[in-house]
Amino acid sequence: MISESTEYIKYFHPEQEVGIDFHHDGKRKFDNFGIIRSIEKDCVHIEFHRELPSGIVFRSEAESVITSLGGWLHCCCRAVLEENMDSKNFKLRFRGPVIIRQQREYFRWDVYIPLRYSIPENQQLAALQEAWTNSLQSGNISSAVPNLRPHENGYIVVGWTNGEIIPPQRVNLSGGGVRILIREEVEIGTLVNLEIFIPLHRPKVIYAVAMVLRINKLLLIRDNHTYYSVAMKFVCLDEEGREDIISYLFVEQRNSLQAKISKI
Repeated sequence: MISESTEYIKYFHPEQEVGIDFHHDGKRKFDNFGIIRSIEKDCVHIEFHRELPSGIVFRSEAESVITSLGGWLHCCCRAVLEENMDSKNFKLRFRGPVIIRQQREYFRWDVYIPLRYSIPENQQLAALQEAWTNSLQSGNISSAVPNLRPHENGYIVVGWTNGEIIPPQRVNLSGGGVRILIREEVEIGTLVNLEIFIPLHRPKVIYAVAMVLRINKLLLIRDNHTYYSVAMKFVCLDEEGREDIISYLFVEQRNSLQAKISKI
């Protein structure tokens, strides 16, 4: 369901995470993520998570699109640059209506599967989307079948790239994103490349790009190391991959419920 509104403060608010795409001559020139610091009527102050790269300058009235991150409502609105306060802080003015789209809800389930992630140096969403699309279209990665074998409570990948072994880990998975534990600290808004190994009847690896939405610092007593619980939202995932995830989770949930019933 899609609707429109000019009540900007109803859909955008202080401390809200947003994405910002600046455009020039009808083309995307720069994308970033930030947090709304203040909003008054149609004027909004956004602090970027990272500074503008050297050489990029935006003039007054530069066009952009502001998009909400997370939640069950996906909201986006055109805006123009009012003031460049410094390299990370900008004041923009909304133009036109907010486009509101109700997002499909996905149930989440904890599974033990192999997963590999990497943080690309180039954090431009447009560049990652292009690389992800080109990789899928080439068929080189989408046709690869991983060798998954049962291992403890989950599955292990054997003989992956260069004979690599990828052990299972606890993954809170849904059709909309993942939550995992990692050893390195990352910032909200960081883009992450993911390889998710799904133990279907024909095992499959799902390639996706996700964006960090939330981070919680943890100290695990078992090994006295600091970990970070990182919740991410998929920003690049084809519908076939999403349906594979949903189908797999449905089977896992059903098996778990049947196992509980058999113990009664």
